[in-house]
Amino acid sequence: MFANMLRQDMREIAINYHLQASILDSWIHSFVCVRNVCAHHSRLWDKVLAIAPQLPPGKLWDPVRSGNKRLYCIAMTLNWMLAHDSVDQGIHLEWKSALSKLIACLFARFPKFQGLTGFPPDWENLEVWKSV
Repeated sequence: MFANMLRQDMREIAINYHLQASILDSWIHSFVCVRNVCAHHSRLWDKVLAIAPQLPPGKLWDPVRSGNKRLYCIAMTLNWMLAHDSVDQGIHLEWKSALSKLIACLFARFPKFQGLTGFPPDWENLEVWKSV
């Protein structure tokens, strides 16, 4: 739906997320693909995404630029969107906390999953998570 909007409308929505319209479009496309993996009960933790989100220019995104075809990049882009959503910041903080607990539990039980999901060591302390 987003991809079929007028370019001006796409730009106005993207500005709310501090993104370019083409980047937001790629993120939404990636989210749809991940949703489809989940909806069809496929494994997501070790999936190499066929449709990876484009990352904006800048140092903030550099730590994951080469590994944006894994689950970590989806989590990071969702975090960005929730942080820049003006509806309810409580939802963002709750989601971020739940994600952190889930990932910590998963990696404690299955350490090799960290590499397969693309989550870098000490991921929560990267600037992209701390600044938003």
